[in-house]
Amino acid sequence: YGINKVIEALKQSKVTLYTIGLLEENDQRGGLFKKPPSKKAKDDLQKFADITGGQAFFPKNIDEVEELVTHIAHDLRNHYTISYTPTNAKLDGSYREIAVKVNPPKNLGKITWHTKQGYYAPKAEPVSSNQ
Repeated sequence: YGINKVIEALKQSKVTLYTIGLLEENDQRGGLFKKPPSKKAKDDLQKFADITGGQAFFPKNIDEVEELVTHIAHDLRNHYTISYTPTNAKLDGSYREIAVKVNPPKNLGKITWHTKQGYYAPKAEPVSSNQ
């Protein structure tokens, strides 16, 4: 599958994707008009995570992976689901970007959040003329 099909599938999915990329940082292949493969892979993994509300991690070595997996497991155990009713009630199947803003109380300390970048509105069911 091409990158655009993967991105489209992720936008339609209800998954949160955490990516871990062990990449060669000194990879200079690519040429004048093309990104090095490691840079393209890093950009793609970051995009996949961003689209789904997950996170992308790029450890320097394999020894850092265990700590990252622990962090991911902690995130998965400590999450909340929120919902809203859109003001645009059209059932047109269009992609709609969303933004979540959080204003925590000052005494709460540092918090982080991750959200999907958007969702597809449902499509209206076609009206049958056989009635």
